Amino acid sequence: MIMITAGGTGGHIMPALSVGNELRDKFNWDICWLGGDGMEVALSSKANIPFYGINIRALRGKGLVRKLLYPFILIRAFIQSLVILRRIKPNFVFTTGGYIGVPAALAAYILGKPIFLQEQNTAFGWASGLISLLATRIYMGLSSKDSASKDSASKVLVCGNPSPIERALSYVNPTAKSPEEYQQHIRERYKNREGPIRIFVIGGSQGAAIFNRVVPEALAGLEDSFSVWHQAGAGKATETTLLYTKHNIQGAKVEEFIDSVVEPYEWADLVIARAGAMTVTELSLVGVAAILVPFPYATGNHQMHNARALGDAVTVIDNAQFNAKELRILLEVWSDPSQRRNIRNSMAESAANLNKFSKPNATETIVNDLRALSELYKPSMTSKSSNAN
Repeated sequence: MIMITAGGTGGHIMPALSVGNELRDKFNWDICWLGGDGMEVALSSKANIPFYGINIRALRGKGLVRKLLYPFILIRAFIQSLVILRRIKPNFVFTTGGYIGVPAALAAYILGKPIFLQEQNTAFGWASGLISLLATRIYMGLSSKDSASKDSASKVLVCGNPSPIERALSYVNPTAKSPEEYQQHIRERYKNREGPIRIFVIGGSQGAAIFNRVVPEALAGLEDSFSVWHQAGAGKATETTLLYTKHNIQGAKVEEFIDSVVEPYEWADLVIARAGAMTVTELSLVGVAAILVPFPYATGNHQMHNARALGDAVTVIDNAQFNAKELRILLEVWSDPSQRRNIRNSMAESAANLNKFSKPNATETIVNDLRALSELYKPSMTSKSSNAN
């Protein structure tokens, strides 16, 4: 039995879900999930994974009273986690960090359970930093100078971020091709396109209000040069659509949330996005040109670190500088219909360069490592069937 603990945002949940599904569906392991009351409840239920809840929420942005009470909230969540782990008796805990992972990891440590941490970003936040001290293995999604210094090299494995789109890509799985062949495929994808430059706007699983406001205004008067697909976030599609209409942009496709981002990523010539770890992972896997606007309030400014780690493969704009005037300057360069072939060729090279940062077999790497490490502990940690693949 493996207990997954993850929650709060898609960036924490989706890697855990990818690993859990692989262990269960391919190797017949028992899986359960420990989380809070966020989107992990619905997503684990949809995946038919038994769920156990604890009472804990993120601290960031809360008032003084909440901050003063937070140590007691953590203690309560720790006790709840301890009770659940004693009852369920998992062989080990797999966590993707975040505030939910802390009480679960502490409980697992007290009970002598091995802890496996998957960190999505280039640097640890406070929660992952604490968990890393207790972890048997740390899987880093993005490489960084800090990751190796936190622990010994044998404890850290830089392997990429597990993502559902590893299997969902409509073209040939990148692991079946050499990197050079796959990057040529990306160039061909751009080469075969005609018509306006395609822009996909995505602000993460919760949307981004600044994108909803700035992009329609920046595109005013340039609507014939661009096609837009926009994920606005829950409850924000109507107001965002009205902003496009206000600026006489009639063809924008606006949705609250997109279950699978593979189609819009493949459709797009250019993506405007935040720089969360899973977004960076998805963009590099698919290979698409990007403007990244890191969320300025991310813990430890990790989104800016994620974006900067990609070098010249992406255009990075500081959130404070992201406004309609500055974005329009960039868009006007790409608005000349007579230059669309050259523009797409340039974007294709950026997309191919971004793909060089991808690690398309992250789920497989982590699962194989977990299976190997499980042999060092209890025999019962391996699959239910000795004949499992």
